[in-house]
Amino acid sequence: MKGISHDDFMAEIFRKDPAYAVELLNSILEDGTQDELLIVLRQMSKAFGGMSKVAEKSQNSPRPWVEPDDAPELTDDFFEQGKWKIGEKSVSAQEGSAALRKALARGRPKAETTKVALTVRYDADVIEAFRATGHGWQTRMNAVLKDWLKAQAVARL
Repeated sequence: MKGISHDDFMAEIFRKDPAYAVELLNSILEDGTQDELLIVLRQMSKAFGGMSKVAEKSQNSPRPWVEPDDAPELTDDFFEQGKWKIGEKSVSAQEGSAALRKALARGRPKAETTKVALTVRYDADVIEAFRATGHGWQTRMNAVLKDWLKAQAVARL
């Protein structure tokens, strides 16, 4: 269409099919970019008469503010009425509590084979040669020592 801007053209499409406008907005809110959102909001504002009207039509509109002091008190009885779930699966309170403790545990998971921190002295040229191989040189040094141990075990047989 000659003589009409892209924004005006999109505003006309949105006026003719408001359901499409809402669907497009919700799609961009889920996985679009900020630039896409700003462009579509500008076009919808033109089509529907302002941002407040656009926000009313979006199902992702924020809920009205509720004063925290007006919220019910969270008592032990309230929590006892709750149901434990992991994902969509209902679980017992013991399973849920154990899963919660595990999720909140600090540090990284324990390895099957742990390593021992140790101070060792090596010749400077040995260290330089391993360091020259780049990131992971200590792991490679450990692998060489393991290979030596295996060779010694085979030699004894």
